[in-house]
Amino acid sequence: MGYLNLLLSSRFGVVFFWLAVFLVVFNILKWLFIKKGKALIKFLFSLIVSIGEGVKNNRYIQNFFGRHPVLAEFLKQRFDWTKFNGLTLTVLVFLLGYAGMAFIVTAVAVFVTGNALSVDLSLGNLLHAFRNPLLVKILLWVTLLGNFYVVAPTILVILVLFWLWNKKIYIVPFLISVGGSFFVGTVAKYIWHRPRPMEVAVYIEKSASFPSLHAVLAVSLYGFLAYFFWKYFKKWKNKINALFFGFLIIIFIGFSRLYLGVHYLTDVWAGYMIGLFWLVAAIGLIESKNITLFSSDTYTDVKSRRLKIITAILLGLLLAIYVGKGLRYKPLFNFGGEEESFQQVQESRAGEIFADYKLPKFTETLLGNPQEPISFVVVAENDDHLIKSFQRANWFLAENANFHFLATAFKSIVLNKPYPTAPMTPYFWQTYTNDFGFQQPTEANSVRYRHHARFWRTNFKTPEGKSIYVGITSLDTGVKWWGITHKIDPDIDSERDYLFDTLSKAKVASFYEKRQFVDPVLGKNFTGDQFFTDGKVYIIYLE
Repeated sequence: MGYLNLLLSSRFGVVFFWLAVFLVVFNILKWLFIKKGKALIKFLFSLIVSIGEGVKNNRYIQNFFGRHPVLAEFLKQRFDWTKFNGLTLTVLVFLLGYAGMAFIVTAVAVFVTGNALSVDLSLGNLLHAFRNPLLVKILLWVTLLGNFYVVAPTILVILVLFWLWNKKIYIVPFLISVGGSFFVGTVAKYIWHRPRPMEVAVYIEKSASFPSLHAVLAVSLYGFLAYFFWKYFKKWKNKINALFFGFLIIIFIGFSRLYLGVHYLTDVWAGYMIGLFWLVAAIGLIESKNITLFSSDTYTDVKSRRLKIITAILLGLLLAIYVGKGLRYKPLFNFGGEEESFQQVQESRAGEIFADYKLPKFTETLLGNPQEPISFVVVAENDDHLIKSFQRANWFLAENANFHFLATAFKSIVLNKPYPTAPMTPYFWQTYTNDFGFQQPTEANSVRYRHHARFWRTNFKTPEGKSIYVGITSLDTGVKWWGITHKIDPDIDSERDYLFDTLSKAKVASFYEKRQFVDPVLGKNFTGDQFFTDGKVYIIYLE
């Protein structure tokens, strides 16, 4: 019981909680598809047919198609669900086009416009903040499912089983799916040669980052197997289980690459799209053999005792390879051998770092959109000096966002009780989450109403070794979204001045300056709360 409490009161607990929520929702959806999936598909087909009949009987449409009979016949053929070159081909072509365009758009967003860089870095830093050694070990096993030394024998075993099970029709399409996607993914790596996200990586990968070959193979390999068992099984329940299980493996392999910090989100997404393109091409080749998408393949049960034994041996061998590789898997872990480099600035120019080094003056959302501007620049001896100075001014250091503290905070919100060290919603600056969160209760003495201050370390130090920090303030005026987050007072200037007053009264500041920093701003934060500010900043030197 003590070990369980330890897990739930750690960063593992937070990630575990949301993974559990995902799995619960996932299984509810699977259950709904098993129970109501057939009825839903029939309803959609009926709806499409009804819409088609309504459109066809419209006299304007009839007149138009009467003048263009070739187009009318072409469209009719495209939506004939009884033939491969009808609705099935239409869906497959649409998916091919979508996957191709999605990959191109992603590549442009990364290498041409740079629009995707902010969300890549922000998500990587957010996941890094919730990293836990136990979850790292678990996801190292998951990521092995996309490792070449596990994938290669898996492909070989599958080919042998297709041959033994008399499923030779799948062999060439399967090779097209995994071979074509792996080739294109490898060529794309050499073309763009994107560096890996080394700062947050658990271990060091020597190959390029874009796209993720793990994501490529997750879709092209495990997606193909999900499709095969969809065709192979007769029972609807088994078909849905096959699809959902394949989807689950694909999602978790992609998530493992992000959580381990060895890929960016766009790397994984681009890999998914390459894998999807070649998977759809392979499915199209199979479906062209006059097999409609919603029919089952010729069901060949593996009845031969000898064949069952051979199948069991091959699958056991594959499992042994996977476990053996996992036990011996010792990647080159990234221990951050290089010390963090700091820029040296004169103490008198602490307030000039934004202009001198072109730093962003605004915090940002996960997607990189600007939020509240920075309102404090603080010079302190070190982290401990900063924390103790705020504590002398009666500010509490916020707890880490782990399961135990989040649960306590939610309970305090529901019961409207005080919780002076409750976890805070993370903010981003330069794609990094805030390093410190300070808070102070209001007169209401409730976790729903709090003074907030978020601060970030910078990589600037004075010649005397003092550190420079930047921060923002806000005032919680209630909760929303069923207690998930807080509403803030739009007058963030009053809260900025309140923080300065508390530090001043505590006599922790040896010198300060207040100056114009940005133009006056009227905007919204990532939760939709409005704010306004005159754009001024305090530059404070702590005693």
